[in-house]
Amino acid sequence: MAGSSASGAARLEAMAPTPTGPPLDVLVVASWFPAIDDSTRGRFIADQAQALLATGRVRPSVISFEPLGVRGGLPDRQRQVAAIEGNLGPVLHADPGLFNPGGSHTPTGIPVARLPIAGSGWGPGGTAHGSRNRDHALHSVAGRADLPAWSIVHAHTGYPDGAGAVGLARQLGLPLVITEHASFVDRVLADPWQRRAYLRGVRAASRFVAVSQTLADQLITAIPELEPKLVVIPNTVDVAAFAKAARVERRPAELLYVGYRTPLKAIDVLLDAFREIRAARPDATLRLIGRSPDEATEAGWQRQAAELGIADAVSFEPTALRPEIVAAMSRASLLVHPSRYETFGIAPVEALAAGLPVVGVDIGSLRELLAGNPDLGALAPVGDAGALARTVLATLDRRASFDPAVLRAAVIERFGAAAVAGRLADLYAEVAALPRPGGMTSAKGAARPGPTSAAGTGRNPAIVPGPAARTPAADGGPQPPILIIGFDTPAAAALIRPLPASILGRCRLLCAAGPGAAELPSGLGVAITVDLAGAPEEEAASSGALSSRRRWRAAIRTALRDPLGTYRREQVDRRRSVHRAAACRAAVVTELARLRAVALTDDVEVIALDGRDQVALRGLLGPGVRLLPGSVRWLADRGAD
Repeated sequence: MAGSSASGAARLEAMAPTPTGPPLDVLVVASWFPAIDDSTRGRFIADQAQALLATGRVRPSVISFEPLGVRGGLPDRQRQVAAIEGNLGPVLHADPGLFNPGGSHTPTGIPVARLPIAGSGWGPGGTAHGSRNRDHALHSVAGRADLPAWSIVHAHTGYPDGAGAVGLARQLGLPLVITEHASFVDRVLADPWQRRAYLRGVRAASRFVAVSQTLADQLITAIPELEPKLVVIPNTVDVAAFAKAARVERRPAELLYVGYRTPLKAIDVLLDAFREIRAARPDATLRLIGRSPDEATEAGWQRQAAELGIADAVSFEPTALRPEIVAAMSRASLLVHPSRYETFGIAPVEALAAGLPVVGVDIGSLRELLAGNPDLGALAPVGDAGALARTVLATLDRRASFDPAVLRAAVIERFGAAAVAGRLADLYAEVAALPRPGGMTSAKGAARPGPTSAAGTGRNPAIVPGPAARTPAADGGPQPPILIIGFDTPAAAALIRPLPASILGRCRLLCAAGPGAAELPSGLGVAITVDLAGAPEEEAASSGALSSRRRWRAAIRTALRDPLGTYRREQVDRRRSVHRAAACRAAVVTELARLRAVALTDDVEVIALDGRDQVALRGLLGPGVRLLPGSVRWLADRGAD
């Protein structure tokens, strides 16, 4: 029976829906999308886009986002947001290089744009600035004359992307589909501003997709009006990529965890459980592949492992590309997934596709996946390290009983790319045929004929980069320098470090002098350091430790306790900030003038990395200075063409 099931599943995996007409052009809006600095973030969305393209029924284009840091007091933040939007609005509206034909760590054949937006901001909209900033950038894109003939806008996550895409869909006269993946929906809906934004997306969407029944039930409980338009379609998993993993010899008692190392993922429970596992099985080892949100969190996990006496058997490994994940799953004995909450759980599905049994915890999405089937793995109570250890040991004892063909068949039929993409393509066709106001429908080409559309030609009709978007190397000419403005030197170093050497060597970074300059990557073309003596850099170093809301509350408490001292400090900080801004702007003016004087091309290409850098650039754009329509991620995508 196992062989028959596996054979049937393989046939299903190989099947692709037969196109019944011209493909629908669909715009995917997703902040979570693989990029040069994080190849795994939103990988499931990239897999879905690739699977949709493979059906022949859908031609996706992708818009993702590059948040630019905004910090300081309210007036300073407002100036930075205004500079970001003022500088970049015209660029997003007109630059021919907005979409790259492909990208770094993204599927081939799917155009990708990375819109720079304000990463945060205070003022009207409260904590819902995430959707507001996306809405503003998308509004600039929607006014372009060269857009493809999109038929549907598909946003991933209800907030901020779903709420942020409402205006774009309305402006283009297109139906909106939203898929919810996020495990933090409860926090979003608990915030009044974000809940209002979320509800705007719910009410504007023609269909709302949940990636698991557990998440669907949660959404219906929180938003009853959502139920009539809610459907459950799981994430797409590229099970074919894990096909050969099941035929590789495995290492006894090697446990594997794949994913972000955050408290929600219960890494603390996993480490506590592994101490007991190690005591019973001295040969046991644990690999954790992924990353922590920050260095302090990562150091905490490693400290816990050392205190438990298991550090010699635990390896904390960085985020890996898919081939490396496949190799890891091919040699492990079990995948252990102790997460306190999951809306779906990509890694457990991939493990089963690799013929690797799963030990998880009894949460809804994993309960759905394993379906009480002991042939696939086992579940332990949530947050119970002792029970998790006992479950892992019991599963290791019966490891030889697991049939890789059965494990693989269980996920191909439910999550395989062809099957899920076919369901989603059916949903698109249904939505495209829904009645529109005035008796119109949103069928292919009805809403707005795109001048670059190439339906029926087999070519993706997304925006094709024009001459201004090509690198001179494509014409055999010299490579022009790229001026990167990044006066927060440590942050700039972290942002540009992942760039490949071919791009990094062309970059001229205009940054602040100081100890942060030692962190700049060695392959950087030129670093131009500017003395910003008197700038309040200590605020930049500490601002990430607290949320903006907590910082605001702390500032209010301090002002109430010491109003006169607060006023004096604000005046000092204001003068220092003015001095810093003037020094930054003078440095930008000088460097632009120098580059224009020696430029080998018509335009000096510029990227400004955060809100203060954008303020320094304000008013200096025009002939001879081309602000690029993206930041570091966009630049890496262009270099990958």
